[in-house]
Amino acid sequence: MVHAELKYNPYLQKTEIRFNGKVPKINSEVEKFQTKKLQTWLDNLPEIFVSELNGYDFDLDFSGNEADFIQLNEVFSGKTVKLKHKNTLESTAEKLSELDELYHWLKTQPNDYFLFDKSIENPQPEISVKFIAEEADQFLPNLVELDVEQLTNASKLIEIDLEDTPIVLALMSSKEFIRQNLQVLQKFIDNHQISQAQLFFWNNTEQNQTRELQDLGIRNPQIINSFSNKTFQCFLDVFPKTNFLVRQLEEFRQKYDKSLLTLSENEVEFDKTNATVLADIKLLSEQIEKLKIAKEAIIQHNNLLPDFDSLLENFNRQIASWQRRKTQIKSDEEAQKKSEDFETLLYESFWTFENDLNIEMTDQLDKFALELQERYKESQYPIVFLVETSQTHVKTKNNFPDLKSDLLKLKKESYVEPQSEMFTDFKNKLFKQPKAPMEMIKKVNYPLENWRNKAKECYEPLLNDLKKQASQALYKSVNQLVETYVDFLTGQISQQEAKKSEKISLLTSDQQKLQADKDWFSTLDDKLTEIENN
Repeated sequence: MVHAELKYNPYLQKTEIRFNGKVPKINSEVEKFQTKKLQTWLDNLPEIFVSELNGYDFDLDFSGNEADFIQLNEVFSGKTVKLKHKNTLESTAEKLSELDELYHWLKTQPNDYFLFDKSIENPQPEISVKFIAEEADQFLPNLVELDVEQLTNASKLIEIDLEDTPIVLALMSSKEFIRQNLQVLQKFIDNHQISQAQLFFWNNTEQNQTRELQDLGIRNPQIINSFSNKTFQCFLDVFPKTNFLVRQLEEFRQKYDKSLLTLSENEVEFDKTNATVLADIKLLSEQIEKLKIAKEAIIQHNNLLPDFDSLLENFNRQIASWQRRKTQIKSDEEAQKKSEDFETLLYESFWTFENDLNIEMTDQLDKFALELQERYKESQYPIVFLVETSQTHVKTKNNFPDLKSDLLKLKKESYVEPQSEMFTDFKNKLFKQPKAPMEMIKKVNYPLENWRNKAKECYEPLLNDLKKQASQALYKSVNQLVETYVDFLTGQISQQEAKKSEKISLLTSDQQKLQADKDWFSTLDDKLTEIENN
């Protein structure tokens, strides 16, 4: 199966793409979009991927947040693409909460090298909805957290900074009002002052006005009746909230780099004494940082587990291919024999499914363990740490259905006249003799498609139960592996930090203060990285 992978981090506006496990070719069309916001090329994404993969019918694994995955689903809607949310990035609400915690930490744990005004309020994204209605007080939505400015004419928008600003047009207004204001808004769109993604239509009636809006030039009108509407909230997540986070993180990183440079310049003055101890501290600090990176890489592991659908497809193929050249059975004796054969095939196919399921579980767990081992090795930590995977097997807890008796009930009966001999018919016609009454013959018919459907109906619940057991068992084993590595790495980090503290105690008071400052910046870096990537 052709496979693509798309990783998008909206908080860093960073995109990674793989086609069949390989990076895009040089001069690939995706190159120019890898440092841009996903929404700037989202509408073109299906066409670009189809060009790279020579057609649809491919698997696409997405790593990113839920809001972007929703929009990705929309652009691939109706296309033969199997889309999966592989790794989930935290939502904007979670990121804003973490940013709030960072501000609190900076206020309670200040550092002289990092200029930060403790008196400022923790900033929040400013979202002002522009609500266009025929009369200023015609309709006021029930608001909780949003700032809404009501306008009676879309032309007034020209005086406003419209970046990331949601614009809502009330459809309870007159048709002429709607038409005139849509013309104004269309000019804004044509001049790239706003996008259609910013434009929403408020309709609190049961009347469907989608077609009317399409006739007025709005290709996919976003109609809402509440600001809690999922489409509207998705826009807020993807645009004003995410862009606010991007700006905040960029400002913090710039201030971090500038402040750390000042700290590094002052560090040179203290390097003349205790050179050996400082070298040991530097080595320990580097090792701790590598261990932290390895720990974070293991926590951020790929969490897409197999759905085992291919095994179910194989089972269904076995059913479909049985007696495929034949559509029906016409005798009870043959039906008895074929039902036994079919039941034997189903038993064998089921045990094959169960066996293959356990094999794939083991393979996937071994593959995952190898991935974690590689991530651990990247830390270059001198201690060899190997984790043995525990073999997990699943077995059906259900009894097999008595399918044979059910299959034999799936027959059609009819009574027909027996076919008379040709000579007898000719003789009767020649001598004008009446046709003698004949005893009706019972005719049976067993449609094999009904048998196949019955088999699927009976066996699919058993197979799906096994799949569920396998997924749960594999998920549990994967989590145990991750926890084992994380516990080990956490312990090693604590040991190295204890050794580092012993070394720091040997320094002069000025050197200890400088080392405390360096550790503070290391903590700040960890906190920023968590917001950027977690």
